[in-house]
Amino acid sequence: MHRYAFTDPNIVRLANPFIYYRLRMVDADGRFAYSKILALNLHSKDPVVLLYPNPTKNNASLMVSLQKQETLSIKVINQGGQVVNLHSMTLSAGSSTIPVQVQGLASGIYTISIRGTTFNKQLPLLKE
Repeated sequence: MHRYAFTDPNIVRLANPFIYYRLRMVDADGRFAYSKILALNLHSKDPVVLLYPNPTKNNASLMVSLQKQETLSIKVINQGGQVVNLHSMTLSAGSSTIPVQVQGLASGIYTISIRGTTFNKQLPLLKE
C-alpha cells in the first residue's frame, strides 16, 4: 500500500462552496479504477488551512482562508514538544499564504500548530 498526498492550491479561490474529488488509480499494466467521491464544504465555519509542500526539504507554506480578521499564532514543534519556531500575525478576511521556515531544522516530523481566536489546528510536516 502506498500513501499519497495532494494539495490543491486553487481551492480557496473557487466560488462554488462544494468541491468534489476522486482518484483515478492506474496499475502498471494500464488497468485503472476510481476511488469513491469525496465532497468538501468550503462554507463550513472552520477556516481552510492547507500546508504544502509536504514533505519538504527547505520551507513550506500555509494557505489560510478566513471568514473574518484574526490574530494567529503559528508554532513549529519538534517531536520532543519544543517550539522551534514561533510567529504571531494578524490576517484579514480572505486567503493568505504564510511562509513556514524549516530550512535550518533537522530532518524529522514536526507539528505545525495554528491557533486563532476561533480555531486551533495541528498539521504534521515531514522535513526531509
